[in-house]
Amino acid sequence: MTIALKSSLSWIDNNKEARERVLGLLSQFNEKESRDELGIGSIRDRISDLLFPGTSTIQTRLRYFLFVPWLYQEAQTKNLNNKESLEYIDQLERKLIVALMQSDDLDGVFGKSSGIALKRLPSSVYWFGLEKWGFKHKACSQADYFIYAKEVETKRAQLGKEIAYLQKRNDDFTEFQIEKNKLSLWHVSLPKPPADFPNSAHLKITNEEALFIKEQLREYCHESLFTYLALNSTYASSEDIDAPWDHPLFDDFDSATQHLLKHAEFFSRMIHGAYLLYNLLLAEQSLSPSNEDYEGKLGQWYQDLLERASNKFYCLDSWSFNDFWETIEKRQVSYVEPVMINTLTKKFIEMWFEILKLKDPNFYRSEKVRKLIREREKRLKGARSRFTNKKALAQWGGASGTNKLRYRWLTAKQFLKDLSDVEGV
Repeated sequence: MTIALKSSLSWIDNNKEARERVLGLLSQFNEKESRDELGIGSIRDRISDLLFPGTSTIQTRLRYFLFVPWLYQEAQTKNLNNKESLEYIDQLERKLIVALMQSDDLDGVFGKSSGIALKRLPSSVYWFGLEKWGFKHKACSQADYFIYAKEVETKRAQLGKEIAYLQKRNDDFTEFQIEKNKLSLWHVSLPKPPADFPNSAHLKITNEEALFIKEQLREYCHESLFTYLALNSTYASSEDIDAPWDHPLFDDFDSATQHLLKHAEFFSRMIHGAYLLYNLLLAEQSLSPSNEDYEGKLGQWYQDLLERASNKFYCLDSWSFNDFWETIEKRQVSYVEPVMINTLTKKFIEMWFEILKLKDPNFYRSEKVRKLIREREKRLKGARSRFTNKKALAQWGGASGTNKLRYRWLTAKQFLKDLSDVEGV
């Protein structure tokens, strides 16, 4: 795997920001919900971004959205060069691990298992979410952050001299003061860290922090489901909900969100069978077959899918692919740019859908259907395909990509809990 990545990612060797973004995406493939054996990740992530912008499956607790800015602000005060600043940030993040491990709430602490030896630090996990939520004004990589920070400090110093000069002359310096106050890589109203941070820390947010987060969501992601739930619900209403489309407030969501959720649910149900079949094929080929009854699960899944046809929207005969692509690709919202899903991905999904529309309970026994799954995985994995590479097949754990898509709902639900469980309230 290392050789393949080295080859395929060589084009970003000299682009630090692109490299960080790509490696950040690759790291998510270790998450159960993020496994993308059949190449539907672009659809999954697009829907997730529309519903829960700024989140990812590897984020854990909401207060890290504040921890990261606080650590970077602390590093800025040391007046170090770029390399030294990045090294200092690394030290601060590991110090934070130690502090959090001494708190009462360890659920979701980065480094809870590996301690200060943790390889992927929280700043890289939350970095782009900080931009989406408007915490960080400058769209820059972590590697370049302190370069921009130096530029900001230089401009602030220049404005300070202008203000001092105007003060001596008793001239109005209001505009210069306003401009200086706005010159920051972070939002001007970002709450201040506790006095003993990061030597002491915990994951429970304060009332001030909760109000700031809600205001940022209202301003930067106001059309998202996450913002609606953050502003209009309590965690208790979401606690026992397995997927966002089952939320008891569904009828109160705006029509665009309801429509998106209906498509999200149908796609989740529809594509789940492709992953069950993928694992069935691996089980049949493997020398160490899984204990899972994938054939039985496929039969039950297909029966459930057909029973859903009583609802017109979810009916295999009437569900509109054109409307689905239009909904997820071109929806106009401020926090997500329009995208185009890969043509081959669309073709695979549409072929799978046409197979299901035949309503043959034994569809998965057809060699044509099995070939569709095998060829899709082989196209994506190449020499690492489990269907052609014995070593890769041997590493199959008996279940790969079999969790139903919930589009980062578990992350969003934890964040809603953190917003509800506010310190001092």
